[in-house]
Amino acid sequence: GGCWPLLVCSLGAVAALSCLLETVGVPLGLVARLGAVITALVVTGAITFRWKISLHVGVASGVLTVFTMLFGPGMLALVPLLPLIGWARMELRDHTFFQVFAGALIGSVVSGSAFMIAPKLMHIPI
Repeated sequence: GGCWPLLVCSLGAVAALSCLLETVGVPLGLVARLGAVITALVVTGAITFRWKISLHVGVASGVLTVFTMLFGPGMLALVPLLPLIGWARMELRDHTFFQVFAGALIGSVVSGSAFMIAPKLMHIPI
């Protein structure tokens, strides 16, 4: 569908940013963590071609999950933003409740999992 250009541009931007960060000497741990973003985009994008889930809520949920893992439980104060984003997507009639819920769940699980796994696969201490 119509989200191909956006998905490809997003994926390309994150991949380019990863290469740039590695080139300028940013710690590999940060570059590996961008793998969480790329993985989440690929998974949610693949699902969205069959069943339109909310990428907006998925990204927000994934970022919140990774930030909570990085900076601690204080980040959970941002959780109320997720239903607000979901409500906006439903109010615009772009998604149903289940598409918003699926985006939140998949974004969190995929980003969190990739965030934990990528440094291990790259043998980077965290």
